[in-house]
Amino acid sequence: MRVKIIIAIFFLLSFIGCKKEEIQNPSPAEKGDGKLLSEYFSKLRIAPLDIVDLRNKNKDIKTVFDRKKTAGMIHLRDSVWTNGTGTSSFYESDEMVVTPGNLSYIYPGSLLKAASIASDQFETFSGYQTAPISVQLSFPSSLSIGTLSVPSLSNSRIFLRNALLAPGFSGNTILNYSDYFAAFSKYEEVKYAFGYNVNQHKLFSSTNTNFDSYSSGTYYSTKFMASYTVENFTYSMSDPAANELIDMASIPANAFDGISPVYINSVTYGRFGLLVLESNNNSSEMSSAFQKMVKKILKKTTESYTQEETNLFASCRITIYLLGSTLGNNVIQLLINPSPDGVSDFIAQNVGTFTASDPGVPIYYTAKYLKDNSPFKTTFRIDH
Repeated sequence: MRVKIIIAIFFLLSFIGCKKEEIQNPSPAEKGDGKLLSEYFSKLRIAPLDIVDLRNKNKDIKTVFDRKKTAGMIHLRDSVWTNGTGTSSFYESDEMVVTPGNLSYIYPGSLLKAASIASDQFETFSGYQTAPISVQLSFPSSLSIGTLSVPSLSNSRIFLRNALLAPGFSGNTILNYSDYFAAFSKYEEVKYAFGYNVNQHKLFSSTNTNFDSYSSGTYYSTKFMASYTVENFTYSMSDPAANELIDMASIPANAFDGISPVYINSVTYGRFGLLVLESNNNSSEMSSAFQKMVKKILKKTTESYTQEETNLFASCRITIYLLGSTLGNNVIQLLINPSPDGVSDFIAQNVGTFTASDPGVPIYYTAKYLKDNSPFKTTFRIDH
């Protein structure tokens, strides 16, 4: 009996010792030696995340992902089915679109549970004190590089505003824009447009009940989604050093329970739009008319709508999700039998230009694991 008690005590002490080793506190001499903060969290593990897998064939989505491979979407591999009837393609995305539900968490230095991003239920940490971080803005300004003494949403906004109003600011040139267009069958496929496992029910079902899987909804045979992104600038932070982001003197040894958190390392400002069209019109005719609408929004064409195209829109509906609208930071609306000119003109006005008074809003962000500064990614499976 005595031997069993000694063995039990030994394993308990070993377990406690392991928990303490999850975080290695730097010595006073190490705090200024240029080491990265990640070196003190290297024993944390990166928890695996579920693949976003909708298991439905969609060649249009596959084409979209191939077009986006150079813009946050990376093709990993293809896997031919054993019965030879199809192929599964796997992609990774490290860019995630901002939603109203997570906006308050999106700023450089925000520390989050990785699994909470994957489930679209963002969670932060408590029980530790933050430390300053080095940040930079990608537009010219005398104050575009500096330090956030306390990483927070309010402080990040103050730093940005000061840089926009500082001498030397220039922001009339839009950094980049992209768009895509695809047919879809399941409403869950809007996850692809957001770059992660967004909860589309929570985001859209109060506006369009078809996004609610528990609702009978109205069936539409023809469905398309289109998205555009206008990038004005990026707000980023450097990989944190040992004396940045987290005050090592205040953090408990088991603060993260052995699992690496992630920190938001960059936020891109600009404008984003998602349009989801539902109709029972002829698919090819509706596709052509809807693509013209997207081109007019992005000012790629001045061609007018024909009477036939106008008639097509008179028997459809469009759900719009806009970031950076003149109606507010974000807009979600359902348009019934809309005027195509009215829709394209309104959204085109919201593409805007980049100025100090109108810099855009956070549209997407990236994150890194504290363990090793590797990027947080979402994996998608597309069948085709």
